[in-house]
Amino acid sequence: MIMVGSLREDAFGAFSSTPYVVASDPDAIFARALAKGAERVYAPRDEPYGGRGAGFRDPEGVVWFVGSYDPWRAAA
Repeated sequence: MIMVGSLREDAFGAFSSTPYVVASDPDAIFARALAKGAERVYAPRDEPYGGRGAGFRDPEGVVWFVGSYDPWRAAA
């Protein structure tokens, strides 16, 4: 699943439609992204709303968030 966030500005800067990719192992995706040249936005962490997530900026400047939180499973 891919969710797209709204335009906002916060501690990480201004973002346009920021993608959030739901994945079973966000830590592995984060590590792979950094190994390929991405910059850390925030390291993997347990989120207060459930799941585990991380953020990174790819070499083209796009900010991505990846995490295990699935809103469809959380609602069940």
